[in-house]
Amino acid sequence: MAISPDLTARAHQYVDSQQIAVEGILGYGKDGAVWRTSRPSALKIHVTNESYMIERDAYIRLSQLNVVEIAGFSIPMLFRHDDDLMAIEISIVKPPFLVDFASAIFDEPPDFIEDEGNTFADFMRFRFDEHADAVLALYYELASSTGIYLPDMHSENVKFADGGSGGSSAGEAS
Repeated sequence: MAISPDLTARAHQYVDSQQIAVEGILGYGKDGAVWRTSRPSALKIHVTNESYMIERDAYIRLSQLNVVEIAGFSIPMLFRHDDDLMAIEISIVKPPFLVDFASAIFDEPPDFIEDEGNTFADFMRFRFDEHADAVLALYYELASSTGIYLPDMHSENVKFADGGSGGSSAGEAS
């Protein structure tokens, strides 16, 4: 999957308005693309307004609650956002971290379909192996302390200090 010219154009429009520069791509996925800026910060430009609004609102809530860490995982700080460009500028964090709140659900736990005896915990164990207990603690502490449920936790948005379970678009390996 390549980054669309529209996302790139909006990223350049944003950095120009902030008098900063793009210094390279950090990652991209179904919800958008993330660039490192000269501030330094991470700039995410969203594909859809829906994912933008969800992620923006999650980072606003985290900012209002002064949350920069949950269960030992760093959470990026919101620097600024631009509704017209569907842009979110956040701090760059080092592992262990949690990023990407575009699939967040607010204040009500999501309905998980348990099939053939598999639970949400089983799914997290399959997805994160030896890190599953830490991810489950992160999930439940995030929900209880902020009202944010993040059902789409995976190796692209959760990174461990030991390098386990993948990387992330707004994080940086140590």
